Amino acid sequence: MNLRPALRRNRRALPLVLAAPVLPPRKLPKRPVFVIGCPRSGTTVLFSLLRASPGLASIGQEGHVLWESFHHPREHGWRSNALGSGDVRSFERRYLAWAIPSLARPSGGRILDKTPRNSLRLPYLDALFPDATFVFVQRDGRATVSSLVVAWRERKHPAYVLPVPFSIPGIPDRHWHFILPPGWRAVDGRPLEEVCAHQYVTATEAILGFRAGLDPSRFVDVR
Repeated sequence: MNLRPALRRNRRALPLVLAAPVLPPRKLPKRPVFVIGCPRSGTTVLFSLLRASPGLASIGQEGHVLWESFHHPREHGWRSNALGSGDVRSFERRYLAWAIPSLARPSGGRILDKTPRNSLRLPYLDALFPDATFVFVQRDGRATVSSLVVAWRERKHPAYVLPVPFSIPGIPDRHWHFILPPGWRAVDGRPLEEVCAHQYVTATEAILGFRAGLDPSRFVDVR
């Protein structure tokens, strides 16, 4: 695996990414809690509330430093953010087993993560953490899409720069914000409202499809 892109993206975890092939074996954290949902659906509010619990620990922000060190879309042919159970890379368990305790605070707490892109990576997370709990934040789809449209236009959130010519009216060419869903190339040139609706539908369907095969005790709905 070419580690250079991961090192450039995640300076905070650079030593552990670089050392992943030689890190001693270590167990992954037990019973993590993943807050999931489409971006702009209220995941940040719930994450902030749960972080107040003394029994939970987090890295204090979205977990891209954890989940994209080995899985930036560039490393999957820019297909999407979607990952399956077979996508766990060599040495990745060791990296996560060391990186999560190193970055999370307070130390020793049950790990809490809020990364909306993980809505498309649930089988992958389940393969890594078979004892995880998933908390699904649902918001009215109309309000969620409206909020996505506003946030795209504000451009305050980090964007992917796509590798191919791509345009959305009113957005800088080749820029993509929030989750990158399968089929994103089909919305080239389409209005921003359609792009955001595609993000909402794709994220929600991925979550509901995953939930259908999961032990109900491991899944919580929040509206």
